[in-house]
Amino acid sequence: MEYDGRKQTHNDPDVAETTIAASNNLYVVKDEQARYVDDLLPDFVYTFNISAKFADGTFGRVTSLRVETSPRKYITLFASFYCSANDCWNLV
Repeated sequence: MEYDGRKQTHNDPDVAETTIAASNNLYVVKDEQARYVDDLLPDFVYTFNISAKFADGTFGRVTSLRVETSPRKYITLFASFYCSANDCWNLV
């Protein structure tokens, strides 16, 4: 699973400024079916790209999940997913 965040602000009506949070990669072990992400910044839009690596070394299709965090100070995302022998699904 890899993700990055973006925040767009308008200090001037004609000028938009985009702040980009660092990209991150998370690896989930075979028996793990959920993952907490607790380093998200408030008031950002994050895109999560989730795929599975199978025993034969091939990767499943990438599924994207887009999340907008609230202006709160601490943010945690709980991502739940299920993988069969050929594919993965988000359960969020």
